Amino acid sequence: MYRMLLVLNCLLTYCQIALAQLPTGQSLLLGPVVAIDQVAYRGIGGGKGGFAADVRSGPAVGLMGVCQANRLQISAKAMYVRRSLQQVPYPGLIDTGFPNIYNDVVRTNTDLSVLSMPVGVAYRILPNGRFHWYLGGSLAIETLLKRGNKQYFDRQGNQLPILPEASIGPNISAGFGLQSTFQYAITPWVALQLEPAICYYPYGLLLSSAMVQAQGTAAVLIRLDGQ
Repeated sequence: MYRMLLVLNCLLTYCQIALAQLPTGQSLLLGPVVAIDQVAYRGIGGGKGGFAADVRSGPAVGLMGVCQANRLQISAKAMYVRRSLQQVPYPGLIDTGFPNIYNDVVRTNTDLSVLSMPVGVAYRILPNGRFHWYLGGSLAIETLLKRGNKQYFDRQGNQLPILPEASIGPNISAGFGLQSTFQYAITPWVALQLEPAICYYPYGLLLSSAMVQAQGTAAVLIRLDGQ
């Protein structure tokens, strides 16, 4: 939580500095953002990783800042999201450290608290009154704020008394992707922005395997420059 507040404070400070030096013809917007995403790990198989991984994400919430100049838009987000990493081990490939219940494990579950920070640059291809459409790319960083203990479950859904294991992968992950941005000006000072995006992470959080993320965000942005 401390790191989340620190990132939000940095984003607000950046917006204040940018606002003070904003040339005429440019605009700065800031507002709350919510997101939903779907995450999938790639390249995990029975002969390599010993399990199949499934990630379930809750809604992400955070803050979004946007700077617009002519046909360009630069955006930055800081979002907090809770995820559940479920792993289904293939028989005989995961050692729990408890041989007597070794073959009973059919599923593991780990709760994750994640800070997601994507930065995008997009070009406006469709100006039409209040509606603008941008296409562009993004760079994103995800960092693990908190990792719950890994839980082991048997075929009946009962939790097994197995000691939690240490993290085996990175606690921070960087990726790149594409985004499409739709912005509608509700008033001259308030805009609604929707942004579907897809991002590829060569090394996903916790697991040393590639991760693909499809994400949709919605933000209500307030214009701050007063021009």
